[in-house]
Amino acid sequence: MNPGNTPLLRPSHDAIALRAAEIWRQRGYPAGQDLEIWLEAERQLFADINAHSQRELFHETRSLRERVAREWGESDTSPPRSPTSISLT
Repeated sequence: MNPGNTPLLRPSHDAIALRAAEIWRQRGYPAGQDLEIWLEAERQLFADINAHSQRELFHETRSLRERVAREWGESDTSPPRSPTSISLT
């Protein structure tokens, strides 16, 4: 899932290789499972990186809302609302 259409980050080749080696070792050095282990490592890292990215985005957004509320002297951290109608009279 990609809430808010934020760009998804991809793990590096080296990071995948290290995670794959770790999985391979944990599974007892099985033969003939290279692709399966590589794809599992890639999947794990992809999920980890993007979960971390989403958490950072959430905290940055919350922090920005809190700062704006302090600067504008508002008690809640909701974004300012635009008027639904403007009277020119």
